[in-house]
Amino acid sequence: MNINTSIALSSDNQKKLSTILKCSGKTFADELEKISSAAVEEYVMMILGDEIFSSITDIQVYRLSRLILQCFKDFLPNEETVSRLFKITLSSSKSLLHAAASKYQYELENTIRRTICKLLKGVVKTPQPDGTFMLTINTNSRFFIELMNERIAGINVTLPSITRIPRRTSSYEIQQDTYDELSLAYCNKILKVESSNG
Repeated sequence: MNINTSIALSSDNQKKLSTILKCSGKTFADELEKISSAAVEEYVMMILGDEIFSSITDIQVYRLSRLILQCFKDFLPNEETVSRLFKITLSSSKSLLHAAASKYQYELENTIRRTICKLLKGVVKTPQPDGTFMLTINTNSRFFIELMNERIAGINVTLPSITRIPRRTSSYEIQQDTYDELSLAYCNKILKVESSNG
């Protein structure tokens, strides 16, 4: 069903929203339309009684799951994005993302798979002095790493987990066998790892 709606926004609020959503022009209107779709779905489910909430956190988790489905279909938002939208701390955002990914895991599975596959495609392979290679995932999201480690354990508990590289706040090391198993599970093939020196 197509529903048209309108909202009165002052120029100041439009500027604030554009900054928060990191978009402008037609993109801004498109983003608001996606958000409004998520809001309508939330209210319809509430009115129908399909979703019963016992706490504010339950509402936030459900709301985040709707935003992911409507606004972030191809890639999960990170903690910083959720913090901007919900006006909460980064640690609270991480908890909210974990809760949404767990409670609504079947609805969000396609987005989760695409997120993991995209992160794996961005892995950098760096030669080491001993002749081995280091595979590095660069991300500022602890949630993404924790999510992948949960999925690694689900594939094979003997696989090495992804670990943070010391003195590098946003870089994580992934072992080759772990990378290969994740690639097969989430990208349906072994991905080539690009070398950092081209």
